[in-house]
Amino acid sequence: MKKVVIFNFIKDKLGKDFSLMDAEQAFVHPAPEVTKLLDFVERKYEKHLNEVESIISHITADDLVDIIMSENQRCQSLKRFCEDLILY
Repeated sequence: MKKVVIFNFIKDKLGKDFSLMDAEQAFVHPAPEVTKLLDFVERKYEKHLNEVESIISHITADDLVDIIMSENQRCQSLKRFCEDLILY
């Protein structure tokens, strides 16, 4: 349910439907899009370690497994990254 709310927020604010796109191809340099999203919630993105940790702290082991088990082929580098995290 939480993912749906986040996807809908992004779709509403940026006009992009992540469920239909290959994020790896669509966002070669994602910083401007991340900055726009954080502006909507009055936060800043400056690539500081604590900000990166704050964003990724919301990713659960179940999220990683969902990505790995997904038949969706949109973002293979993310899938490989998640596989490496599980192995680590």
